Amino acid sequence: MTFYNIDFDIASLIIFLLVILNYFRKRHVNTSQHHLFLRLYSSAVLTTVFDIASVFAIELHFQRLITEIILDGYYLFVGATAFYFLAYTVALMEMRRDVSHWKKIVFLIPIIFIIIVVLSNPLFSWVFYYNDGDFQPKKMRSIVYIMSYIYYGWVFIYASRHKQIVPKAYRVIIGIIGFFNVAVETLQLFFPNMLLICFSISICILLMVLNIERYAMVVNPLNKMASKEHFDSICTKMIFNDNPFHAVLIRINDYELVSSNYGIQITESVIREIERFLLTFVDTGRVFQISNDAFVLLCKQKIDEDIKDIIEDIYEGLKLPIFRNNVEIAFEYYITSVSFPDDFRDMEALLAYIHYFQKMNGVALGIVSKDNLKISDALRIQQVMRAIDDGLKDGNLEIYYQPIYDVKEKKFVSAEALIRLKDSILGFISPDEFIRIAEVNGSILQIGEFVIEEVCKFIQTHDMEELGLHYIELNLSMVQCLQTNLIETIRRITTKYGIKSKYLCFEVTETSANNAPAIFSHNLNLLTYYGYKLALDDFGTGYGNLERMITSHFSFIKFDKTMTQQLSGSAQLRTVYATLSAMITTMNSEVVSEGVETQEQFDFVCSAGSRYIQGYYFSKPLPSSEFAAFLTDCTT
Repeated sequence: MTFYNIDFDIASLIIFLLVILNYFRKRHVNTSQHHLFLRLYSSAVLTTVFDIASVFAIELHFQRLITEIILDGYYLFVGATAFYFLAYTVALMEMRRDVSHWKKIVFLIPIIFIIIVVLSNPLFSWVFYYNDGDFQPKKMRSIVYIMSYIYYGWVFIYASRHKQIVPKAYRVIIGIIGFFNVAVETLQLFFPNMLLICFSISICILLMVLNIERYAMVVNPLNKMASKEHFDSICTKMIFNDNPFHAVLIRINDYELVSSNYGIQITESVIREIERFLLTFVDTGRVFQISNDAFVLLCKQKIDEDIKDIIEDIYEGLKLPIFRNNVEIAFEYYITSVSFPDDFRDMEALLAYIHYFQKMNGVALGIVSKDNLKISDALRIQQVMRAIDDGLKDGNLEIYYQPIYDVKEKKFVSAEALIRLKDSILGFISPDEFIRIAEVNGSILQIGEFVIEEVCKFIQTHDMEELGLHYIELNLSMVQCLQTNLIETIRRITTKYGIKSKYLCFEVTETSANNAPAIFSHNLNLLTYYGYKLALDDFGTGYGNLERMITSHFSFIKFDKTMTQQLSGSAQLRTVYATLSAMITTMNSEVVSEGVETQEQFDFVCSAGSRYIQGYYFSKPLPSSEFAAFLTDCTT
């Protein structure tokens, strides 16, 4: 009858075998995290092997020396496994390597203590006593386990201190592993015959492989190179820990051309050859493919002159052709570098730089100076994108209204709704800037819906007739006008607030109208069909299209403020202005003059046939509460 239950140890070996077969079936990037995982795995396997061997040694009455060696090996690897688990956790968080000497000594104290106590056991029998099958645990055996508890405790501390950079799922797994091992080791202290520690460790390693050491999180499955996600993760940790580094950026200029000519298989083979070349300049695991045509090399704590030499060597090496299937393939490249903390202080700024580098045009091929890349512009774009997202979430977007005066009725009869963004960090951001960026990143659709909804709220909560308003004008971007569900979105919102179509006038720019595809025209026709007014905005900034003006049934043609403000300096422009006004009136549209600021401008546009006047001559754009008060004062 077996005195010790080795069933759990045998199950552990089966789990370890399955884990390693699955792990090595895939290619992994050579990082410190990867190497420490393999050491942790090896230590755990050896713990299990020595545990099983110790059972046979005790029950089969092995010689004392052999049994001592086996038991010593088991206790040493129990401590080593806990130590490597801490080291793996530190690597997972990309901790600084310049840890002070006293901290390194503190980290090593528990494992050194275990080594001293275990190796001196043959002399003093501190951990256990063995003689001819008689095995007796001693008090120091408990201390060995307590030393491993210390490492698991440090794991908890590091995970909590670095929760900003470690995903919640990782922290949960680390917590489960630490708690599970401590609980099982404690249980085995009281029930030594159960042999549960190795099974506990094997389950924990299985959890790590399934949830942390995931292949897809680190490697691009197409070409087996370190991925963009892995790059983001490592840089975030390095920045968090104030670990200086240089990022060397390489972009292939003609990737798509080569790929289309030679096929994706040959092209990816060449890409892997490029990776092998780049790995000769940096530590393993520090070359990342962040897109099909772009790479990043991470170089730690190198001086600028060394980086310049590396960049020049890389560029010269990359210019050499690569041969595949007797075909000579040569790429052209852009290459540059940026450093932390000299050039940027956070991950947002680094990503802005990389995004700009990938999209830049008009820069000569070869080694590119950082000054030519206008990193400040790239960072500004990234910051504004963040401000837009925050504005949509936190309500920092606000609608202002600029009144429009009716010359015939001699009062204000409408207003233009204008979006404003004031960020807590950047302050006031010009609409010309953030609208352009929003159109590029797609958030303009959310902004457009926000404007429509806020205007509908204003109309719902105010008596339009009492304020003397006939309608409110809203701008539609080109992106909105190309949406097949534009009318559905507008009608959904107006129905929600019970707003009649007569109270809304939608503006589109002249440039958008002149370059519009069929869907644009279809949407304008539907707006007219459902009773919404249309206005052609910024007239005079492009090339007027009379057919578009006639067929789209614009109720209003808005002369751009740049035309209005140049009237006083050009008699020829005043003639053109008056002629266009008369022509527009004959097409049953009304002229709205924007940007009127002086009495002279007001007098002229009125005499030229402009019925509606908008500009600082009457009022700047006002928040909704001030705007309502302004109209109330004007009617009393």
